[in-house]
Amino acid sequence: MNKYRKYCPHCTNIGRWKFWLLGIIVLAVILIIIFPATLLTTFGGITAPIVGVLSTWLLYITFGEQQKFNCKQIELQKQHADNTILSNLQEQIQAQVNSLRTNINEGKVQIAGLFGLEQLNRVFYHDNKIEFVDFQVLCNHLKILGNGFELFLKTNFLSSLSFENKMLYYQYVSNYIAFICQLYHWAINKHIEIIENINHIAADEDDKGAIDILIQGIDREKTKLKELQKQYLPKQK
Repeated sequence: MNKYRKYCPHCTNIGRWKFWLLGIIVLAVILIIIFPATLLTTFGGITAPIVGVLSTWLLYITFGEQQKFNCKQIELQKQHADNTILSNLQEQIQAQVNSLRTNINEGKVQIAGLFGLEQLNRVFYHDNKIEFVDFQVLCNHLKILGNGFELFLKTNFLSSLSFENKMLYYQYVSNYIAFICQLYHWAINKHIEIIENINHIAADEDDKGAIDILIQGIDREKTKLKELQKQYLPKQK
């Protein structure tokens, strides 16, 4: 009798658990066979909101990623367009610099380009001099260059390029501006010997010489270029 009770499923905890589990499984099978549509409808009603929430969440994630991709593409296209514009402006500036020609020493010597104008500094080149007319033509060309620098710096400052690329373009123009300002400094401080022609006497009310009037314009242009450098210096975001 004791041996029977030891292994009887009705007399042990394990046996009782197995008995109830088997009963639940049998009951579930019977219900599915008898009421299949009702159970499936109930299951669908329970899971439908969950599936709907998951679908909405996945749609939101997909839309967000697509929007990020589209914004990135637009930004890359804008950067490419800005870079193309600046490259074209750079080529124009370079062409103007390369085509610059300046006669000195009564036309006996011609200086090509911009940086060769250091020969006008009589501190180092004692015998070099430039006639007023030639210097006036040079200043007009430099003023045109200055207008090109302003357009270039402003375009670069407002572009969508990275800070590093903006600084590269900025430095390119700044090298030219620094040299031109140095040239203006030499003229203002009489380190350039300008030969005044009698046919080019100023006619202002103060009877100032033509050279003095030109120097005043140079001083204003120098100030303008330095202000442009400060105003359009790229800022790191």
